[in-house]
Order: sequence, then structure tokens, then C-alpha cells
Amino acid sequence: MHANELSARLLALEDETEGDRVYQLMAQRELWVIPTVAVNTYAVEHGVRDYDSDDRKRYFFPAIWDSWDPKKGVPRPLEERALARRQAATRQSEKATLAAFRARVPMML
Repeated sequence: MHANELSARLLALEDETEGDRVYQLMAQRELWVIPTVAVNTYAVEHGVRDYDSDDRKRYFFPAIWDSWDPKKGVPRPLEERALARRQAATRQSEKATLAAFRARVPMML
């Protein structure tokens, strides 16, 4: 199954009511969650945003930085459909993280 199709199917399966119930159980049982919203944000921006002027660039070894610099054409911008799905997945992930936080699910960053 193609990654875009899998992503679309997973988005369609989201059930906020069931999520709220699960988050309440997680909070009661003190199950921790580690949200990866920042990683998803990177995936949406990768190949679209110009990272050359990003201050975080200084934390990368030059060889690593050069291997994915969008100005050098290594990564391709996401096609419009894939970008829209990733943006939707990021918004959904942010909503789920906030719902878990409000349910007092313990989190670690």
C-alpha cells in the first residue's frame, strides 16, 4: 500500500469520542505518551521551506546538512496531495496531543 493511501486511511479512521475515552484510561493508569508533533511539522516543511537561513543549521555537521539541503535539490517538494495529507495528519496529531494533555495523560518530550 502506498504511503499516501495509508495516511488517508488512518486519517479517516480517527474517532475523537473513542480517543477521549482512551485518553481518560491512559491518565487513570498513568500511561505515558511521547508526542512527535515536531517531527511531523518538519515533514510538512521539508522540501518547501528554505532551511538555509534557519538558525538551527549550526547544530548539524556540514556533511549531514549538505545531504538534505533543499537548495541543492536532494529532497523533492511533496506533491500537493501528499502535502495536504501530511498537513491534515499534523493538525490531527496536534489535536490528539492537546486532548491527551487535557485528559491529564502524563507526557514526556
